Amino acid sequence: KDAWVISDLIQDKSGKKMNIRSYELSDLEQIGFLFDEFILLNASLTYRDDCRSIYLNWIRSIRGKSNYKVLVGEKNEDIIAFAVGMIQSNKPLLLPQRIGYIGMFIVHSKYRRQGIGKSLYKGLIDLFASNQIKEIQLTIEMNKFTAKAFWSDHGFIPTYEQKSLKL
Repeated sequence: KDAWVISDLIQDKSGKKMNIRSYELSDLEQIGFLFDEFILLNASLTYRDDCRSIYLNWIRSIRGKSNYKVLVGEKNEDIIAFAVGMIQSNKPLLLPQRIGYIGMFIVHSKYRRQGIGKSLYKGLIDLFASNQIKEIQLTIEMNKFTAKAFWSDHGFIPTYEQKSLKL
């Protein structure tokens, strides 16, 4: 069991404690519910019918791999947030050669603006810093203004814009 935990650092508006910790296999069902919320919030993208099971199988498959970290935010034994950080190769012609990538980051809408996102972010930064990662990237859907503001507040700047065309 991964002992990485931030405990007693976050309190919600009523003073109840929220913890950030590495995920456990028993968290997958609740992570799935948050993934469902993510899909609903990103409805402008087209997802496969079986995307939830594919994603949860992938989360299960990366457990224990040193270049991945899946963190959950927990309150009263309920998973209210999760984030996935990974260390990967950058695009072939770009430096640095290895980057940190935040592949998923979601806080249940009921628990936003209470510090849980900042703590998840800190946990991912710890992963990247401990692996000498000097650049972190992520992708945000164009119309996600709250997400854009959160990441801008943490120093992220737009570096390129991806466009798509459906044929």
